[in-house]
Amino acid sequence: METQAEELMEGMAEWSALLSETLLGYIWLCLFHGLAPMVWFYPLNELDITGYELFIVLLLSPLLLVIPPVRYFATSTVGLSILRAVSVLCLASFQAQTTLMRLIVLSVGCAAANIAMFGIYYGGCRSRRRHTSVWGFLLAHILLLSLRIWWVSLNAVWTDKNVNSLVLVLGLLSVVEFLYSNEELKTTKQQRRESTVAMESSSWPLVGIGAGSLLFLTHWVYSEVSVVFRWAVSGHPDTGLEPNPWGVTVLIGSAVGVCVVSSTRLPTSVVWWCVSLVGGLNLCYSSVYLAAAGGIALSVYTFSVWPAMIKLLMSSPGIRTLVLTFFVYIVHVLAAIWVVAYNFVPIGGAIAREQTGPLMVVVMLGIGFPLVLQRKEHDDVMQRKRSRQESCKTKSFPHGTKTVVIVFVVFGLVAMGARYHHRNYVNAVSDHPDEFTSMIWTIHFAYDNYGWPSLERMATLINNSGADVIGLLETDASRPFLGNRDLTMWLEERLGFYADFGPATRTHTWGAMLLSKHPIISSNHHLLPSPEGELAPAISATVNVSGKLVDFVVVHMGNDRDDLDRRLQAQELANILRDFQNPAVFLGYVTSAPGSRDYKKLISDGGVKDIDETDMDRWCQYIFYKNLIRLGYARISHSGLSDTEAQLAKFRFTKSPDDADHGRITVYPEDVPEHLHFPSKFGSYYEQSYKRWDKHHYQDRTPKYFLP
Repeated sequence: METQAEELMEGMAEWSALLSETLLGYIWLCLFHGLAPMVWFYPLNELDITGYELFIVLLLSPLLLVIPPVRYFATSTVGLSILRAVSVLCLASFQAQTTLMRLIVLSVGCAAANIAMFGIYYGGCRSRRRHTSVWGFLLAHILLLSLRIWWVSLNAVWTDKNVNSLVLVLGLLSVVEFLYSNEELKTTKQQRRESTVAMESSSWPLVGIGAGSLLFLTHWVYSEVSVVFRWAVSGHPDTGLEPNPWGVTVLIGSAVGVCVVSSTRLPTSVVWWCVSLVGGLNLCYSSVYLAAAGGIALSVYTFSVWPAMIKLLMSSPGIRTLVLTFFVYIVHVLAAIWVVAYNFVPIGGAIAREQTGPLMVVVMLGIGFPLVLQRKEHDDVMQRKRSRQESCKTKSFPHGTKTVVIVFVVFGLVAMGARYHHRNYVNAVSDHPDEFTSMIWTIHFAYDNYGWPSLERMATLINNSGADVIGLLETDASRPFLGNRDLTMWLEERLGFYADFGPATRTHTWGAMLLSKHPIISSNHHLLPSPEGELAPAISATVNVSGKLVDFVVVHMGNDRDDLDRRLQAQELANILRDFQNPAVFLGYVTSAPGSRDYKKLISDGGVKDIDETDMDRWCQYIFYKNLIRLGYARISHSGLSDTEAQLAKFRFTKSPDDADHGRITVYPEDVPEHLHFPSKFGSYYEQSYKRWDKHHYQDRTPKYFLP
């Protein structure tokens, strides 16, 4: 009985340790993934380098370990517990009062967590706990993917304050569990000296480059299950594999990689690396289905090599290798920014422009070299270091590991099953089927002007607007520095609208999205001519509005300083508009004033009309139309949700070819039927630009209505 009780207690302790390390690993991932979007917020708002970008340097905090007292503190049980507690407490950065305070607290949390990583891997844990911590870190990735399926691609910790507080409390309990269960690893001076000599003999720079590259690849493509499918999306009706439900293949691939393939010798083989490289190149260059298949295959590889990479990492000089790891990660993140933001960066923009494919090759080479080239050397070192083998062992699973993985995967599958539906869309039936409302809005990647998530408030505005077809711009957040969030999928499921996202993330635009209460019949994704500046995305789509076909264009033209780009883009858009056979609506960001060259080109060559040619205060957003009757026009203040207002336009189908457009303007709602009134939730007619940021309101001499 006594032996059984001891075995039971030991089993419970192992389970407790594994769950604690998984939760602490999850918190580390949340902190680590949360820093880049917070740093990016400042140049995003200012469209310039601000200096706050230097906070990313705090990821290199293991440099402080060259100071002996800091190193001693980080490798003691108490010191390591304090560092882990600090990192957990810094989750509360989400509840800070200001953006800057949030950035500071979050950066401190990342710095503490990275120093704690040194303590875990290089001396602050007994060997069994270190082994459990490694696998907890790997399980945390699977947990993160599953939770993000439940939260429809969002990270719950950075979305919901209640979840944030709950994870913080559970994290502190995990730290307490670690403090009371861990025993300090004691080594003699001779053991430390022999360990140092053995570690110095390995090619630690290759290991640092490999670990940094693998960390980046995991964050870049596999921190959310929908990213692969947004890299490889196409227009309607054949959009490719949709993230709901096909995102589960990435979750399953990740689990198979970490729990099945990693336990073989395959992760360090040249053949397996070549297969993964082909998968990565397919993801970057192939057609939609081949690209998705390549991305799924690469997910298996990515997670399968993590145990071997961590084994190499722990067999290398700790401080310099970890610093190099995080430095390489930072360089890769900057490269991922440069390939799409090349028009706004101070140096290297022309070289980095649209180089996602070469970046993938560089990342894969970085991962492959240390694993393949050091395979024999590492095996030889392990043979000579039998005494340290247990501390570096990562291929045998701690008790309960596979069970936890299965639970996490089933958890994610249940979430996707609960979300999967055969298009439970809103009922678009109207008492006035010959009328509809269109909307254009630039949503700032669903971060408000203070850097907090704004999706729920955006959805409320869209619902309250009563719009039937909406064009949204700056919508591609499937990037590590924008949180890897699938805004299209979230809004589609939250609002019950049909949706079209495009062009694909790998095409290096900031994204466009079409939302509609009515079925989208077909669509094309366009990359407009951009020889000098940023790539301009556009969607042209045909929508079945109450039984009648209407063509829509949603577009974000290039920056105003790139004159050649805008001239060519205006001509291309005019050609698209001119070729439309159905009634048409243009919802676009033109970056030109009313009456400018590009404005005139769209009007004259495209054969469209301006919804309100008397509104001379616009600069970016415009609504044009043809073969429709205009009924109303409104501008709604952004209320701090974005740097751009929302615009609404009401239309009616023509009843005959001779049906004249409405030319008279009134600002009195009583002059038109009640069903044509713009929603009263946004107030009433307002002359000036609405300055308050506590509510949405009509502005700039709107709403106005058009009479025969």
